[in-house]
Amino acid sequence: MSGLIEITCSNCSKTLKVPKARSGQNGKCAYCGDSVFIPYEEEVTSTMTKMVSPQHESQEKQQNEYALPKARSSASYQPPKYKKRKNTTTNVTLWCLVTFVVGNTTGYMFSEHIDRFFGASSDVSNTNNSIVHVTPKKTVSNSTSPEIVDLNIAEKNPVDVSKTQDILEKTKVSIDELEIVVKSLDKNANQLFARYNINVGEDTYNYIESSNKELKLGRSICENASRVLEKKEAEKLSQINSQLQDTIYRNEQLREKVKQKDIALKKQLSQYNKSSSRKNGKISSKYMGKWYIKLLKSTKKVDVIYGRINITTHSASVKYRAIQNEIKRIKNYGKDVKKATKILMQRIDSGKEPFSWIENRRQSARSIPQKKQADALETFLKNNKKFEVDITSEYKELRQATQSIHKQNETRLLAETTLRSILRALQTINRKWEEEYQTFDSAVSNFAIKE
Repeated sequence: MSGLIEITCSNCSKTLKVPKARSGQNGKCAYCGDSVFIPYEEEVTSTMTKMVSPQHESQEKQQNEYALPKARSSASYQPPKYKKRKNTTTNVTLWCLVTFVVGNTTGYMFSEHIDRFFGASSDVSNTNNSIVHVTPKKTVSNSTSPEIVDLNIAEKNPVDVSKTQDILEKTKVSIDELEIVVKSLDKNANQLFARYNINVGEDTYNYIESSNKELKLGRSICENASRVLEKKEAEKLSQINSQLQDTIYRNEQLREKVKQKDIALKKQLSQYNKSSSRKNGKISSKYMGKWYIKLLKSTKKVDVIYGRINITTHSASVKYRAIQNEIKRIKNYGKDVKKATKILMQRIDSGKEPFSWIENRRQSARSIPQKKQADALETFLKNNKKFEVDITSEYKELRQATQSIHKQNETRLLAETTLRSILRALQTINRKWEEEYQTFDSAVSNFAIKE
């Protein structure tokens, strides 16, 4: 503090500390930038001892503004001396270099004896005068055999491999569970329509279709995961894990929806089974030949497809309704023959001989229909009371059409030509049946007339 003097700025009244060497010169205020005259130390002390009034202070300020500086030699000013900073970068670099050289030299000299010092001689093997440190669960070798590569990959990612295997097993289990539920739903839907002509709705078949697609996708993902695990492709494990987890989530969500739908269909099917057992609404085929059983199987295949197809035109929908009416007529064949046969057997049990009546009918026949009646009754009795109709060509056409229906079911679009061929075959079968049955029914009615 002995080398500084304190002065007051006349403009901002701030206290400034200035070196004594600047006495008698003008300078700028560090706060306001105004010009300030630096007095000598003796003047500063004299002014500090005086009690200055405000008027005297303003007058002195005006005098200082217009006062001329006193001449002073600059020889007395000496700039401050700053100590030069020592450059230590060179010394640090040199010290690091020396330490590095000494350390490497010492390590090279004592490397052969340091393992014996720490008692690690059992884990060290000397090959070609070089030291190879053997660490557990690692193979140090230049061999490129696939076994060593697989071990290294398994050691790097032991958790990922086991985790992927567990997720893969869970995914396979979820796929099997979804498949069981879907098969049950499909079976119940087919039984409802085939037995009771009940359409289960489009949403049920959408569930079945989406489930089949999901099963196909899940199996392909599982095959890909198995392939990656066999090849030990560690970089793909994270991606495979995410795909498997997504598959499990989708299967669980879809399985719950399908299971609820399947439970509802089972209840509905059980109710219809109970009601049908009370009504005895079974299709009678006791007095029908094998041709009738084959025909019922073919019509059942046509019924099962209903609800799974999209009929795009009005004419196609009209044809399909006509097909349903023809199938209903075919299902009543057995009832009609059973009713006529019941009348025939009652008349035979009463003592009337059928074959003598057949001979008399042929001899006294005045028209072709009367001869056909005798032939129809004789054929029925000789075939062990089985009613026969020749529909070989029509059945062949119907069978080909039903096979094409199942192929078109995969695309959910039924061709109108297929419907036309099915309808034509069924109409021909019904027409032949009407002719044969009317002849047989007339023969039974004439035979039952009491003479």
